[in-house]
Amino acid sequence: MVTAGAKKHMEKVLDFVTERIESRTSMYGNTKDQLLEIAKLGRDINDMITNNIDSIPTRGEPKKSNNLTIDDVRELFNEMFNERSNSNINIQNTTKPTEEHTASKSESVPNVTETTSIRQNENVEQVSTLSNTENKKEHISPLVAKSVLRNYSKVLEKSAKQTSDIESVNLCRDLIWRWFDSRILHKKGTFRYSVINFNKYIYAIVTCFGYHLEHNSLTKFIDKFDEWIDSISIEGNFADKYALPYEVNTIYCKKESLSEEKKKEREKYANNTAAVLWDVLWNESYSELKNMEVLPKARLRSGGVWDLINKLNIDALDKYLNYKAHPEVLQLLYI
Repeated sequence: MVTAGAKKHMEKVLDFVTERIESRTSMYGNTKDQLLEIAKLGRDINDMITNNIDSIPTRGEPKKSNNLTIDDVRELFNEMFNERSNSNINIQNTTKPTEEHTASKSESVPNVTETTSIRQNENVEQVSTLSNTENKKEHISPLVAKSVLRNYSKVLEKSAKQTSDIESVNLCRDLIWRWFDSRILHKKGTFRYSVINFNKYIYAIVTCFGYHLEHNSLTKFIDKFDEWIDSISIEGNFADKYALPYEVNTIYCKKESLSEEKKKEREKYANNTAAVLWDVLWNESYSELKNMEVLPKARLRSGGVWDLINKLNIDALDKYLNYKAHPEVLQLLYI
């Protein structure tokens, strides 16, 4: 049997298990035992691959590789043989009343008062159900989407916990993490996204942040952004539609989709301060997202904000390249 054939058979097993679980009203004890045996077989396959993958000799790179890690392989088998079963039926507690099962299920939903790290871990595990619609349009598998989301979540949260001597840097990192946590990890309603847009979303936020920092209107901008986060954190039409606040979205969206008036309006957001701010964010933490081998289109780039500013107004940056070459420009970031 070739690898492709083995995968096809496993997909058939997954369909079979799903069908049995969805018709659980007719299940007897022996059926549940059989499902547990299938789950054990899946774990054995998982262990065999993950425990021996490093010993397999490499004979050159495959023609098309997503460079998945061993953790990604483990995730795949967990999803196929474990996650679906746990979400549909509690095999080990079949005698508990429905009310208790319902209460337990509701307790697993993150509460707004829980810590950010707990909320993050729960939702990273659910990425395959959060973003399939848009990612499928880009031919991105749920496993790859989950890997990208996990990497972004880890780096953005860690960055938000760092402390810089420059307060505007702290404020920007915190705002980006709160946006990601609310709009992506804990999205409400029917909002869908593609993971390849994470980088472009962030470039737009930094550019808008820099504009308001440069024009002494940062406090008002952050307050409005916070109001927007509150609005999309409640299920409803507003939560269904928007990835970014209106002002930031004006910078993010493609120029062709804007009216002539809006095209002219967004030119003003091209600013030196955002370029300097991005250099600091990049050097201190965000550069960790430059090696997104699993999906290169989703990686952050050191010149990402620079390129966006040039698109807004090619004359805005003059001869600025990096604050290391012009250390005096760091003064732009001080509030």
